[in-house]
Amino acid sequence: MDSPVADREQRISGWLVWALALILLPAAAAAQDIERAIAFHLEGELDRALEEYAEVARAVADTEPNVAAAAHTNSCAIHMGRGEYESALQSCEAALELRRSTGDLPRTARTLNNLALTLQNLGRYGEARARYLEALEINRGE
Repeated sequence: MDSPVADREQRISGWLVWALALILLPAAAAAQDIERAIAFHLEGELDRALEEYAEVARAVADTEPNVAAAAHTNSCAIHMGRGEYESALQSCEAALELRRSTGDLPRTARTLNNLALTLQNLGRYGEARARYLEALEINRGE
């Protein structure tokens, strides 16, 4: 017969496993989803990749902002490669907002560089320069 203490410890242990699963499973699912999008991207199925990146970004923006930011960044790259600079700008700005929310300075600086390049391609040189300088400041501070 189990003691009340052993029974309580078993219940607590069960709850801890359940809580960890609730925390880790969404991250694992997000990683799997973005990997599928990246596979489409690498295979040259760019329209499908854009759809997958958009779905990933919507699904995990609140729970996995770095994954959502990566999805937006990769969408930006596709749009840049196609010369779709306005669409690229939207993706880069969404990525930057998420990167800033995480406090991840190296990734924020890289995203600022991507945004600056997009702005440069749009002929918005003053804004591009400001973003490049902001990225430079972050990189100097590290």
